[in-house]
Amino acid sequence: MNVSYSTVREGVNVACKRAGVTQAGRECHGFRHAYARERMHQLMPSEQKQIMNRVLENRKIGRAADYGILSEHDKQLYAAAREAMDQIHSELGHGKNRWALAMRYMGN
Repeated sequence: MNVSYSTVREGVNVACKRAGVTQAGRECHGFRHAYARERMHQLMPSEQKQIMNRVLENRKIGRAADYGILSEHDKQLYAAAREAMDQIHSELGHGKNRWALAMRYMGN
């Protein structure tokens, strides 16, 4: 039996509304966002999340991801956060070093 995309999408929307799940306009794609954010919290300790937010802010204003990351400690955090981000992207079927995607999936 073939089921159309719109039938699945509508079913998800109805189920989310009945369950009180807010989708913020993301519809089915919201599951990917939720997954990425949850995995980020699982894989990244607090310091890595802080560096990730710093990196995403850099990218948001057009700077290189590693702009201002100068100390050895910050460089290690940056590398670990980038590795976790790449793992999450891989789990979602995306490639490595996708900062623009991270801005959408993992940004504030």
